[in-house]
Order: sequence, then structure tokens, then C-alpha cells
Amino acid sequence: MELFLTNVPAHLSDDRLRTELEPHTRVLGVVDWLCDKPKGKAHAWISFVSEAEGKRFLQKHESVNTPTQPKIFQNDKRSSQSKAKGVARLHILKTPIYVKKSKREVDKFTLQALEYQKDQRKELAEDLSRRASKDSNNSKNNTNTNTNSSSNTNNNNNSSSSNSSNSNSNSNSTISTPIRGISCGKNIFAGESDTLVFVQQSSSNVKGVAKFGRRALILTLGQEFRVDIAYDTIQDLIAGVSDNSLTFVLSETPRFYEVQAATPTQPGHASHFPKWERQTHISTWPAHDKYVAHCLVYQITLASHYAETLETLKSRNVIAVTRQNLPVLRNPKPFDQDYTTSMSRFEGSIGSAGSGRTKLLPFAILFQVQALVWNNYLHPAIATKLLHLMTSVARDCKRSGTPLPFTTDAMKQLYQKIPYPCPGTEPQDLFEGGAGIHRCRS
Repeated sequence: MELFLTNVPAHLSDDRLRTELEPHTRVLGVVDWLCDKPKGKAHAWISFVSEAEGKRFLQKHESVNTPTQPKIFQNDKRSSQSKAKGVARLHILKTPIYVKKSKREVDKFTLQALEYQKDQRKELAEDLSRRASKDSNNSKNNTNTNTNSSSNTNNNNNSSSSNSSNSNSNSNSTISTPIRGISCGKNIFAGESDTLVFVQQSSSNVKGVAKFGRRALILTLGQEFRVDIAYDTIQDLIAGVSDNSLTFVLSETPRFYEVQAATPTQPGHASHFPKWERQTHISTWPAHDKYVAHCLVYQITLASHYAETLETLKSRNVIAVTRQNLPVLRNPKPFDQDYTTSMSRFEGSIGSAGSGRTKLLPFAILFQVQALVWNNYLHPAIATKLLHLMTSVARDCKRSGTPLPFTTDAMKQLYQKIPYPCPGTEPQDLFEGGAGIHRCRS
């Protein structure tokens, strides 16, 4: 069983969060559980090997929902309080933590880790029981034991020092693993259950190598092309165990390079390093130039060493890593899921809204909506629905002679606060069901 926690202090790591939660699990008799807290995120997941233990924790700490107050216009001073979060029954570091049952299933790696943790705990308890039953009254044996213990302690200290040195070395070394494909597209919420899926717009089965350096991921595709993704542009790394995929949600376009043909060098000065030239896209990648500007979700498939690579990345704590199997949509519906047709309709809608005799929406508002699409926050299909809703509200306001319930400043604040489509993001936070209008009103 898995639970979902929100409003978690973003600076907490997996280990620190577990330390803060242990007093709450211990009092309930919950012993076999794991927490998954992405770096810098305000949410986390707790997985339990026993459904009964998970239900016990949920019954004790589940948030209590409160009636939501009606949405009101921006000129009402009480609007900032219109969104109720409910009542939290769990507090960490004087912060209310909202707990509810997770919509996703526990992945197989987490289940294996929980079962291993459970077996290890049982073995340790049995070992301690056997040791306690032994008669250790012989002083000679005690002396030998102390000597051996001292020797083992020294050896353990040396081993610990060595492991610490190796850990530091691993944190600075490059992680290299082969890949067998790359694709780009968009993340959207699809279906009645609002499942987060990756809409694949363009892909290439090229083989290559992924190198995770100190500051950037470098993808070498074949022998001719290179893709550089700086870590500070990665909003989330979604690890899909079911298909050995790593999905990167980016805030800006990666950098692309093509190796240049070797040029004659002076005698005795042969060049051993390839010369890379910056490109706008990967020319051998089908239709990449069509999507490169706005499809900022990239997915690679590892050919081997998936588990080792993932664990090393999490231990480095440099990138936000979230374990979740992300369904891939390879044949998106036109005007609804497909980017090209959705973008064409959106551009037509925004052009119509900004032209004609009666311009219902100011240019500044239209520009902000367009920026939300171009910067990977909103899918064009969702933005089109938002635009139609805003136009309808603006038409009603004009007829009644009332001011617009949304302003340029409100849109600017929304632009800064709206999350990326990643695990842990709720669909309503991305304007699903018209929530964007309500947020612009407050």
C-alpha cells in the first residue's frame, strides 16, 4: 500500500523524512515501510509492505476534508482564503502534512526492497536471540571476544573509511550506461482517472551512451551527435521500472551538437579529440526539428544497468528522482492529445481572441496564456479550453458592464506558481476542469 504526502518541507531528504516519521510509525507498530522524497519537492510517498499497516497509518493521519468555499472575484479581499486545504492530522517540524491514499501502485523494486527489509529484520532478531541464549561467563572467552571485537572494530573502521572514500569518489565520478532509444513529447493527464502519461511525438531507436557528469547529462547518439542536458534545467526525472526508461521534464531545450569532419593538421600534431558544432536539432532524428522548440519532455531507454544507475543517481541527491511507471501514448488523438494539431487549433483560437472589432481579452493576457504553452507548463489543448472559458467570461463581463475577473498581474503570479506536469502534480493545478479561471480570480 502507498500513501501520498503533500506540503512536506522541500529541503528534507529521504533519510531525514524517515527520521521525522519514525516516531509516528513506531507508536502504531509499523516497522516495514519506505519513503520516497524527490529532491527539492514538497511531496513524498510512503510505501508499506503490509496493507494493514498502511491502513493503520492512514486512519491515524489522513487529512480531513473541509467544505470548499465558493470562488469569488479578485476585488473581494476574502478571495485569498477561498481555497481550503482541509485539516492536517500529521505535523513534521511544525509543518502540517496532508496525507491521503496514493493513486499509483507500488512498483516492483520498492516491493522487493520492503520484502528484503522485512527478511533482514527477522534475521537480525533471530540472531540477537541466539546470542542472548549463549553462556558467556568464561572470562577467557570474554577476553578473546573483547580482543576480536577490538580487532573487528578496527577493521570495520578501516572498512567504513574505505567505503566513505569510495562513496565520495562515486559522487564525483561519471555514471555511464548504454541506451537504446530516445524520444521527445509532452506529459498530460489522460482518461477518466487523470493518469499522467507521456505523449511521444517523435522518437529515434539510435543506440548511444548516457553519461551523468557532475553538472550535466551528456547523451552520445551513435558516433555523430550529442545532446547536453544541464541538471539545473531538469524539473523532474521520472524513473519507469517497467520499461527501463528515464523521463526528463525540462524547463528549456537541450543543447545539440554534431561532430565535424576531421581537418588536416600540422605534421606531428594529430588531433585526438572530436570537434563538436552546435546545432538546432538532431538531423537524423525523424521530425525532431518540428517538435524541438516546445516539446520539452525527453525520454531515454537504458539498455542495461538500470537499477544500479538509478540507485547511484538517487544517492548523489543532485537531481529530483521520482519512481513511477509512466504510460507512453504513441498514437495521440488529434486536437486533444497530439501536439501539432492541438497547437494549430490553439494558435487559431488565440489569433481570433486578439482580432476583430471587439477584442474581449487584452493582448497582455493573451501573451501570458501563450507563454504558458511555449514554456512547457500547459498542453495546447488545455490552453485552448482555458482560452475559450476566459473569452466566455469576458463576454459576460462586457454585457453586464463589470470588470474582468482576471488581470495581467494575476496571470504573472500564476506563471510563477503553476507546477510542471510531473508525478505529485494534481490535474486541477494545470487548469483541468476550468480551475485556471478560478486561480486567476483569486
